[in-house]
Amino acid sequence: NPNKVDDIDQVSVEALFVGSQVTMYGVMEGYLSRLVTMFMQQLAGQLYSHADDYKCAPLDWRLDDRWSDLYGTGGLVDLRMIQQKSEVQEKYLLKGVSQMWEALVFSTAADLWGDLPYSQAVNSLYTEPDFDSQRSIHNATISLIDAAIENIERGQAFSSLNDFTFSGNQEKWVSCARTLQARITLNWAEVNGAAAYTQALALAQQGISDPTGESDWKPFHQAGSDGEESIWHQFFDENLYVMGAGALLV
Repeated sequence: NPNKVDDIDQVSVEALFVGSQVTMYGVMEGYLSRLVTMFMQQLAGQLYSHADDYKCAPLDWRLDDRWSDLYGTGGLVDLRMIQQKSEVQEKYLLKGVSQMWEALVFSTAADLWGDLPYSQAVNSLYTEPDFDSQRSIHNATISLIDAAIENIERGQAFSSLNDFTFSGNQEKWVSCARTLQARITLNWAEVNGAAAYTQALALAQQGISDPTGESDWKPFHQAGSDGEESIWHQFFDENLYVMGAGALLV
């Protein structure tokens, strides 16, 4: 089959990055975002099928699929490959942006699940990777963001079409990086005390400050284009009345 890709080297690092962005949009906008709103009672499932969401079963195909997205094709395994190939090809901006995606997705995953395989994940040396603690994952992603900033500031000749977020704008990515560090730091403020609030504030002041929202880290969507609207919108447009307002909807 001439259309079948048998070797990752047949795929350009830019094309691999495009695919990863699409996968990560699904992780951040899809089932997990709806599940969290149900647990927070912002929304409530109104059909029988949602009963399983509240059972927290140890094996659940919906969550299993999300873990496949986190680690599999388009997820961590491809993000790490992008970083490796970008380093070799001296595409440092691309490497830094892919590190930002890794930091966003896995800091969020640690928010949701706590302990996760991370430091040994997608490494063939570890067939049964250890679960890292939530704190260690958050600390690791903060350090990863520092590395991402260094790579982003090094720059490169980069096609804006490959970065769906900021079209390769270094300044916006660095501001976004500091904002993400502030968010992760703030997660631990009630544990670490006043110093964490001070640190988070200092990071936030280096972060996104554009009041128009044009510098926010937003997914790329096109209204009115079938299959390219917000995943949240697509779900509710195709599944009327499956969820309704919960007790705490603002």
